[in-house]
Amino acid sequence: MNDEARSDVNLLTTYVSGVKGATEAHSAFAEIATRYGGMVYHSCLRILGDQTLAEDAAQATFMVLAQKAKWVRGDLGAYLHGVAVNVARRARDTEQLRNKHEREAAILNATLKSEENAVAVRWLDIRPNLDRAINRLPQMQRMAIITHFLEDKTQEESAKLLSISRSALDTHLRRAIEKLRA
Repeated sequence: MNDEARSDVNLLTTYVSGVKGATEAHSAFAEIATRYGGMVYHSCLRILGDQTLAEDAAQATFMVLAQKAKWVRGDLGAYLHGVAVNVARRARDTEQLRNKHEREAAILNATLKSEENAVAVRWLDIRPNLDRAINRLPQMQRMAIITHFLEDKTQEESAKLLSISRSALDTHLRRAIEKLRA
């Protein structure tokens, strides 16, 4: 085993055992991160192609090491490279899926906007004529439309206000709506 590998083993042992205290364990882990940080970051960057995502993946790689350090055997550099590649691939797949969902949402949003715009345009065409058409209705039909739709009263409330039965209100509303459609 070469001196650097023994040094990696010593650093890992110091970190895992914490025998020399938390400060020494922290220093040992910091030394590992300093020694392999560039390799881990660049491995992630090659896969992800984005600096911010690569930084996040590199941090995640060292989080895996922090959690699994006591099980690491063999070459620490090779271990960290393998973890970095796996973390970066998962990050890339997650990012691609997120981008796909965002594109689909944007298409859906654009579709809904165009439908809303079409409805708004139709409403702009209809609105000026609606009040004139309502005013041309016979009085009871006009009052039924106004109380139920414009004043937002229930059919029961509208019938009571107009002093007519619910079935009479239904008849007036149905006839008024037919005339308004025409």
